[in-house]
Amino acid sequence: MTICKICGKNLGFFSSLFGNTLCNDCKIAEKTRKELEKQKELKEFHEILTTNLKATTPEQLKPMDRNDQVSRNLMSSLAHSVKDDEKFYVITMATVKELKYIRSDRSSSGISAPAFGLKGFRVNTQFGHSNPIYDYRVVGSGMLVLTNKNIHLCASSGKPIKIPYSKVEGFHLYHDGLEVYHGTKKPTVFIFSNIVDPLQSNVIGHIIELHTR
Repeated sequence: MTICKICGKNLGFFSSLFGNTLCNDCKIAEKTRKELEKQKELKEFHEILTTNLKATTPEQLKPMDRNDQVSRNLMSSLAHSVKDDEKFYVITMATVKELKYIRSDRSSSGISAPAFGLKGFRVNTQFGHSNPIYDYRVVGSGMLVLTNKNIHLCASSGKPIKIPYSKVEGFHLYHDGLEVYHGTKKPTVFIFSNIVDPLQSNVIGHIIELHTR
C-alpha cells in the first residue's frame, strides 16, 4: 500500500501503479503553492529591477540574493569566471556574436546592414582593390551576467566571456541585444533571449552606464 507523502492518505492500487506519490487534493494544493511562489519571485525580481533603474550611482544598485537557490545552482552549473566577491545584478539567457573574417571580395565595397543591425550584420571594408568581408558569427551562448565588476557570458556552449567595465569604450543597447566595444575593432554582441522584457533590457543598459561613465 502506498500513501500520500504529504497527508498520509491511502493512494490505492492503480494510483500507486502509475507512480503517484500525492493524492488529488495534495496535488492541487502543491500546484497552487508553486504558482504562488513563482508569482512572489517574479514580483521581487521586478522590484529589484525597478530599484536599480532608479539608481544614480553604482553604490545604490541592489544586487540579487546570492543565497537564492536558483541563482546558486545556475552559477555553479555553467562555465564562467564570476568571482565570489562579485555582486550580480542581472542573469539572463543570451547568445554572443563577434565579427569574423569571411573572405575577400573584389566586386563589392561599402557597408550594408538591415534596419536592426545585430542579426546578420555584414561589413565590407575596402583595402586597395579587394574588400575583406566580415560577418557576425556565434561564438558562445549561455547566461549573460552583469556584476559590479564585469559583463560575463557564463557559457553553456562556446567560449566564456568576461568584459571588465574598465575596458568598455562604448556600447549600444537595443530592444533585443547589446553591442559592446572594449579595446578592439570587433565589438561583442549579446543577443538577448525572448524572455528579456523591456524593463530588464533597460536595466542592463543603465548598469553599464553607471559603471562606465
